[in-house]
Amino acid sequence: MLLRDGLAPNEVTFGALVDGLVKLGRTVDARRIFDLMRERGFRANEFVYSALIAGSFQSNDPEAAFILWETMIRDGVKPNEIVYKALVDGLCRLGRMAEAEDVLLKMTAEACTPNVRTHCALMWGHFLAGSSQRALATWTNMARREPNESEELFSSLLNRVNSLVSTIIFIHNWKSFRSE
Repeated sequence: MLLRDGLAPNEVTFGALVDGLVKLGRTVDARRIFDLMRERGFRANEFVYSALIAGSFQSNDPEAAFILWETMIRDGVKPNEIVYKALVDGLCRLGRMAEAEDVLLKMTAEACTPNVRTHCALMWGHFLAGSSQRALATWTNMARREPNESEELFSSLLNRVNSLVSTIIFIHNWKSFRSE
């Protein structure tokens, strides 16, 4: 539509397309738009990289996420808390907790403060990995450093637990229904 109307896409247009495609689960298409963006001489920003990294993990392609990370660094784009969160969250969802912790250490070493969503991803990852002690330690550390953020973190955790419990109840009921 843009091209038909004589308008050329810019960084913002490309970024919105990439983000939207990732949110629709179309990471391969988002990557094509990213490649087209670069071919046309546009530089991707943190917004684009965070969407693609998250999408790569959602597509169960962590290697693509790491390649994107390296490309981002090589292109001189400094990762912000949103990009780090995408990396930490993706690693946590795959149960790669040691790597997620390493990313968090690197993040703080580079003077990028983890936000509440990064801590939530890490905390949830520890719960999923069966380490409730580490999850609660993550929450406690966050609550000490950022007391105002701890309520949001705890609320987010409760929402995720509620979702998990609802799923477990549904599966249990479904199995009971099928065995009747």
